[in-house]
Amino acid sequence: MEEEMLNLLDKINHGMEEYKGTINVLKKDIHLRFNKIDDCLSEMDNRFNKVDDRFSEMDKHFNVIDGTINKLDKRLNVIDQRLNSIDAKLEVVDMKLDGIGNQFELITESRISEFGFVMEKVNKLEKELFLLKQKFED
Repeated sequence: MEEEMLNLLDKINHGMEEYKGTINVLKKDIHLRFNKIDDCLSEMDNRFNKVDDRFSEMDKHFNVIDGTINKLDKRLNVIDQRLNSIDAKLEVVDMKLDGIGNQFELITESRISEFGFVMEKVNKLEKELFLLKQKFED
């Protein structure tokens, strides 16, 4: 019985050695797979870092563009203010020109009526002269 137990223990020991070898092979395989996974994760981290760097650079460019647009907006606001003041001045000039035009119309109108008045007087004088000449000739 001792021999059978020794044989059984030997078989168990041999089976355990086989399991140990299988477990060691599985362990190595798992370590290799984890290493591959780690390598893949490291590669992905590198790619994500590159993408992050690119986004950071794009953000810098966009910030520069935003600054330039803000400067342009300020300049355009100054130009708008200048144009508004010019518009106001032009409106004043237009009002003055309208006033001058009205003055010329009044002057021209009064001249026309004065000319008509003078012509009317001249015509009356001519008639009177004609009548006087007629009287003296008769």
